[in-house]
Amino acid sequence: MVASTATEGNILKGANSFIHNFGFGNTFIGVDAGNFATTGAFNTGTGEGALTSVTSGFNNTANGG
Repeated sequence: MVASTATEGNILKGANSFIHNFGFGNTFIGVDAGNFATTGAFNTGTGEGALTSVTSGFNNTANGG
């Protein structure tokens, strides 16, 4: 599996991230869900602002909104 970058494979909503999988095995869906600085893996965040502070965790799941 190839990790994504902050510039490839992402869908933005306006200037905000909307769908991306930055890092390794992560999935973030929602306005500003996740971040582009995580070194963690296999995290899933859905909804606005879910897991924006995760930087090194593994196997986390969160719903924002």
